[in-house]
Amino acid sequence: MPLIKVSTSLTLEKSQKDSIKSKLGEAISIIPGKSEGVLMIDISDGHTIYFHGEELPKAAHVTVDLYGTADFDVKAEFTEKVFEILKETADLAAGEVFIRIGEYPVWGAGGKLK
Repeated sequence: MPLIKVSTSLTLEKSQKDSIKSKLGEAISIIPGKSEGVLMIDISDGHTIYFHGEELPKAAHVTVDLYGTADFDVKAEFTEKVFEILKETADLAAGEVFIRIGEYPVWGAGGKLK
């Protein structure tokens, strides 16, 4: 089960959140073995984000948590797609988006540790 968290300083319309959710749901399939059917997405807007000691009026931080691992090239392709999605849906330029991908050998879901 992958988890994608999008935290942004922008205030998003519901339609923007729905679009981000749908597009991330499609994009996750870039990573082998991952699909929208097992994807959890958390979109939080209206956050205060600082970088280099300055508040960023327009920014997003995306955290992607993966159960297992993926090849670097696959993660790079997925990352580029996330930049594209946030540009299309929220007009966030690549320099305003920061992405972190974590890979985990264990994951708890359905009452069990995998």
